[in-house]
Amino acid sequence: SPQLIQRLLGRASYTTRQEQEAEMLATLLRLRASTLPETGTPRDVLGRLGAALGTPVTDTR
Repeated sequence: SPQLIQRLLGRASYTTRQEQEAEMLATLLRLRASTLPETGTPRDVLGRLGAALGTPVTDTR
């Protein structure tokens, strides 16, 4: 039902500052990723993260 989906996907309240910040970051990443042009799909996690952030991400291990 639409109410169940809204309850599962939506957030009505936050319990901690970290949770609020995590939700804000997730929202910003989703908005950024939705506006990127389709230029191919990076194969690894760091490549996808870099594409979402608009900057290269390198593995420093």
